[in-house]
Amino acid sequence: MIRSRWCQAAETALLPAAGSVQELERTRADVLHDRCTELYQVRGSAEGWLVLRLEGSLLDELELVIVLGAGHGTRAVIPLVKRYATRLGATIRTHITRAGLKRMYEAEGFHQAQIVMRWRPGDGQ
Repeated sequence: MIRSRWCQAAETALLPAAGSVQELERTRADVLHDRCTELYQVRGSAEGWLVLRLEGSLLDELELVIVLGAGHGTRAVIPLVKRYATRLGATIRTHITRAGLKRMYEAEGFHQAQIVMRWRPGDGQ
């Protein structure tokens, strides 16, 4: 995992994970202007891009958030992120929508901590 500057290759790879151009632009702005949000390029047994954000303060528990990720060999990246979080003294949080990712994270020691419900105008009722 190598910290990287925002670039077109990362943007192209991360767009599907972001879900929309607007969300990708928000993430891009965070990486460019928020010292707590960083872009990493993953090379080796896994290849891709990862956006991590450190949340919390010295008075609160620190939490490393996996904001976006794209590429292949994802499972090989999780131990790297866990080691990084351990060095920071932080827990890890990620929001996922795919059942396969849930199983993969559970196999790496993660547990479900919340269920997120969402409604948008036009979704009904």
